[in-house]
Amino acid sequence: MRCPIEREVSLFYHRQKVMLEEEQKNKKKGTYQNITIEEYAEKGLGTSNLLVRMLTKPNSGQEEGGVTRDDLEIAKLMLQRKCLIGLTARMEESIIGFDRYFGWYDENALETNKCRKNLVEHGLSTHTHPRVSEGSDVWDLFHKKNELDMELYEFALDLYQEQREKIQMGNMNTAR
Repeated sequence: MRCPIEREVSLFYHRQKVMLEEEQKNKKKGTYQNITIEEYAEKGLGTSNLLVRMLTKPNSGQEEGGVTRDDLEIAKLMLQRKCLIGLTARMEESIIGFDRYFGWYDENALETNKCRKNLVEHGLSTHTHPRVSEGSDVWDLFHKKNELDMELYEFALDLYQEQREKIQMGNMNTAR
């Protein structure tokens, strides 16, 4: 699980990068090349409550139809009943939790351990970009557009902690 605002910021810079590559390939200006992240946020570009939408309306696409507080409650129930939470901000700890929960860890599995270490240290698909400060205008605009996702994320943070404690104590049901 990733902070929805961090997701939006990353999405903007990813789109800029892809458009630059397209521009270089096709000699055509990309949509995101000439705007700042502030303009992107002010124009309401990006996604809106994508997490809640994907959990409750998976066939609706990224931006089709709105989501409601009822959808948020359904999404919370789905996370609580069906998901083992991991956090991108706590990748190594999350992977250790998955290993314990699913019984995956094998200290003798050299290749698996190398892969795990590489994932923790370098991520899957990462690119560096400027961060947006909490409380900034951009942060607030993204927060407003993703209000339900932010509530779901806060719920997931609490659920993550509960699950970690249960896994560490060996009280989490591992029968899936």
